[in-house]
Amino acid sequence: MKNLTFHFLFSLFTLHFSLFTFHSAFAQQYGWTAMTSPLAYGVLHRIYVSGDEAWLLGNDKIFYSSNCPAEPFSEQFTGVACNDLAAVKQGGKINLWAVGYISLGARTTDTAGHAWTKMSLGGSSTYTCVSFPTKSIGFASGIDARLSKTVNGGVEWKDAGVELGFGVVSSLFFVDSVTGYVGTEDPRLAKTTDGGSTWVDVGNITNYISDIYFYDSNHGWVVGVSDILCYKNGIWTRQKNPTGKALYSVFFLNENEGWISGDYGVILHSTDGGANWTIQLNSATDCLADIFFTSPTNGYAVGYLNTILHYTLLTGLEEGSLQPADFKLEQNCPNPFKTTTTISWHSAKGSRQTLKIFDVFGNEVATLVDELKPAGKYSVDFNAKGLPAGVYFYQLRANGKIETKKMIVSQ
Repeated sequence: MKNLTFHFLFSLFTLHFSLFTFHSAFAQQYGWTAMTSPLAYGVLHRIYVSGDEAWLLGNDKIFYSSNCPAEPFSEQFTGVACNDLAAVKQGGKINLWAVGYISLGARTTDTAGHAWTKMSLGGSSTYTCVSFPTKSIGFASGIDARLSKTVNGGVEWKDAGVELGFGVVSSLFFVDSVTGYVGTEDPRLAKTTDGGSTWVDVGNITNYISDIYFYDSNHGWVVGVSDILCYKNGIWTRQKNPTGKALYSVFFLNENEGWISGDYGVILHSTDGGANWTIQLNSATDCLADIFFTSPTNGYAVGYLNTILHYTLLTGLEEGSLQPADFKLEQNCPNPFKTTTTISWHSAKGSRQTLKIFDVFGNEVATLVDELKPAGKYSVDFNAKGLPAGVYFYQLRANGKIETKKMIVSQ
């Protein structure tokens, strides 16, 4: 499954990627909007959504929403700092497991995923990843690079009795009870076909692996710092990571449509099994640790700075109504423009507000606003005289929120 054992640098924002050969999903009315985090500070590690229900890992707590995104997340379980989450849903019944520090984890004890209890995985390791191919059989690993296994749904765990011979295991995914994959910081990508007793290296890896996901036994994907790997019918194909940013999570709805999230707010989308990727713009400025979709038009991404993003496919009429009611940045007008354009926004709360212009490398070009302002509607003119033609971005910070949009200076 997924793991982050790395420290991430803060960045200004995500939108350097227009230099790449992706075309911007913004023009296609993709929509990522920010949700309210249940944490005052910290990191959101994982999210799992089933129907209207959603579970979220953050700090030493597990949060739950009965109707996401309409209902906010509330605390459901506390006391175990968890890194990874696994879920199995069968016949309308759901089983959830989380693993974390000091060999502790948590598991649900009812069939609705609402009652949790602590579980011990043994030893003294920090567990960074967990995978359950069935509701009874599960695997976990982490810092000590050993494999733990349960055959009774996480009630009891035993060391699988094999020294993996790897460095820190950063990702783990079992397709079934005997076939599984591990990704490590060595870096290595390895496969077992006997339940973890023996492992064979597969794939051509150039840097550490952060996530592995298989839709079925014939279609899988791996992401990391430098690579995107696609597995189809027994063959691995490696792509160079075109963003230049670390990638942390991959999820596919079927054999064709999937998403990747990563550092600096990276979100990529593919409709051809990973052969090609387009960028989806959003307001995140730091690491997006996990991404999860329930349908092509409903998804979530979570990560550092307490970020929760919700994805919907917007129409012209829907776009305005889905923006946060107390905060909205308008598209500049005119756009494209040669010399002068107007940027407008509104805020329902008084706060310190900053409006800055950046080039595609993240360099600050101008500060248009940096002051305390009462609630209200505002606009300011931006004069691009002296700037070379090209793509630029303007970013508004207000009410603890951040929103960024693209504009084009024409010749």
